[in-house]
Amino acid sequence: MMQPNIKTYKKITISGCEIIGKGSKSTVYRYEPDKIVKVYENIDSLDIISLEQKLAHKAYELGIPTPISFDIVEVDGKYGVMFELFQSKSLSELIVSDIEHIDKYMIDYVELLKRLHTTKVKEDDLPNIKDYVPVWIKGCEGVLDDESLNKIKTLIDEIPNQLTMLHCDYHTNNVLKQDNKIILIDMDCLSYGHPIFELVNMYFAFVGIVEIFPDNADTFLGMSKETANLIWKRFLPYYFETNDQDKLNKLTDKIRLLTFVRILRHIVRLNKRDNLDVDKEINYCIDEIHRLLNKVDTLVF
Repeated sequence: MMQPNIKTYKKITISGCEIIGKGSKSTVYRYEPDKIVKVYENIDSLDIISLEQKLAHKAYELGIPTPISFDIVEVDGKYGVMFELFQSKSLSELIVSDIEHIDKYMIDYVELLKRLHTTKVKEDDLPNIKDYVPVWIKGCEGVLDDESLNKIKTLIDEIPNQLTMLHCDYHTNNVLKQDNKIILIDMDCLSYGHPIFELVNMYFAFVGIVEIFPDNADTFLGMSKETANLIWKRFLPYYFETNDQDKLNKLTDKIRLLTFVRILRHIVRLNKRDNLDVDKEINYCIDEIHRLLNKVDTLVF
């Protein structure tokens, strides 16, 4: 009897390898001086890996500096992807070790993001971020009142569709510096849409989730809560090219409103999955959403 053709992958070990980046779905290790491996936590990750490879290739074709993967490997029963990447450090590492010069890193950080946001794509190049956002709303149903949910839905519906490239996981762990060149990694959330969705995901990482769970800055970003907040405060004026604090406050309110919708959905999921006692955190998010709904009449900028 013929055996089914089951594809096998090279097996490697990451014992003793340095962690150079960590996300909710994967961890990136320095495997060799010129190679890194991104290991996915979910053992059923081959479809995700295939999608990320496709998205990374598309970004590379469009001129975004990102390493292209060349091998899928098996790592202790999980799957990973090997990339060629010479000695580099994340902006998180560089900022933490050189905090007094944070502005020079913000210039690089913003420059790369604007490169993405001025890259126009076709609808069939990348997923539409608006296809994912309804999940945030649905996750708040039964927790947030219907009137507030309907207002948020209307505000989101009024955001115009844009064929602008978004990374949607653009924190400083995912931006590396190699030989004075800036490189972007973790392309699995690459999509297109209005830049507010990019900024919401950034605010979530640097400010919002840290406000609820302060230890998240250290465990996820590898920095203090104060440093994470400082990155956001330095980033915003560079991105919008203004030091007008009133304008920046109004922009932050828009970003913060949608961020706390996402945070509320995140906390509700945690509660359902891990049976956590998070009533205090849920009520904090609801109060913040109500406060911001009284101030924000559009999410567009």
